[in-house]
Amino acid sequence: MSFRSLFSMFAVLVVSAALILGLVTTPSLAGSSSVTKGTEQLPKIDAAAERVAERSSPMELEEIEARSEGGLNEIQGSLDANKMHKADTSKPGTALAKKIEKVLDKVSK
Repeated sequence: MSFRSLFSMFAVLVVSAALILGLVTTPSLAGSSSVTKGTEQLPKIDAAAERVAERSSPMELEEIEARSEGGLNEIQGSLDANKMHKADTSKPGTALAKKIEKVLDKVSK
């Protein structure tokens, strides 16, 4: 083996070790952000779900409607409703079928 090939193999080894080290440590850096920020209201939702699950009889329609008044459902209520996707507040976009048609038209020309 020549010095040049030995040096090349060593360089490849060092670069791969650095790459592996970088990939392994990246998730730990991402985990340093606030991971509980999105789950602030989850204990409330969980407690409500537990109360409903512990019932011996199903809820009546009127009770379900009263609990879900102004909210998403009878368990979640209006928690995180502002984070949900709503068609009336979203931007109109081109449908996927239209995009595919345009691509097929370009290809067929």
